[in-house]
Amino acid sequence: MSGDAIRLALPKGSLENDTASFLAGAGIVPEGYVGGRDYRPKLDIPWLEVKVLRPQEIPMYVSQGYYDCGITGLDWLLETRSGDEAEVLLDCRFGRVDIVAAVPDSWDQVNSFADLVNLPREVRISTEYINLTQDMILRTTGVEPTVLTPWYSVRRHRYSNVVLILSFGATEGKPPEDAEAIVDNTATGSTIRANNLKIVDNVLTGSTARFVANRGSLHDPVKAPLLDELCGMLEQAAAVPHEDVLPGLGRHV
Repeated sequence: MSGDAIRLALPKGSLENDTASFLAGAGIVPEGYVGGRDYRPKLDIPWLEVKVLRPQEIPMYVSQGYYDCGITGLDWLLETRSGDEAEVLLDCRFGRVDIVAAVPDSWDQVNSFADLVNLPREVRISTEYINLTQDMILRTTGVEPTVLTPWYSVRRHRYSNVVLILSFGATEGKPPEDAEAIVDNTATGSTIRANNLKIVDNVLTGSTARFVANRGSLHDPVKAPLLDELCGMLEQAAAVPHEDVLPGLGRHV
């Protein structure tokens, strides 16, 4: 990558199609981005270079300055605790999800997060959102939970009845055998209901895709004007409902 170019990280996965549509509204069409195997889409903007990463990774890469900017979910910005060095420049207004706590729908006695974590027995919570869930448990009970991951350095054993277990996906399928509850993202709640679970609380409401930039890059005399130009292009796209943009064409219906 050229030192004079802006390095932009784009999300792979669930945000991919909406991101492509959003970028099209700004006149940015990364060739081969959606559904492609090339993680380095081509652009006809000489000062902008693109790499495709998982949205979970993008806040950390941007905060470390490996990328100047990126599009990722607010949930992952908060979960990775990257907000000190990855500054939100724009709410892109797509990809809205809530981070929710859910339990088996047969649990009539549990109707809130407080009900769950104050049960008089061990409570296993399966989640990808270890930090967000841990923070909510600490706010609710005043006690940090035990955290189990495959990495010994981040296993934390506490005098708590709540055990957080890192999930690598298919989180809704964990209860009741492998967890008493889950914390996961949902747009409609349909997958949660399909797995005989009920939502009892919100951990984070209204997470949407955000355009974030490295604070160092924002103070770089060469990169700052380019980031400002890019943000201006994206602001125009954010003002238009993304479903009204024809993906890949950069024009409106």
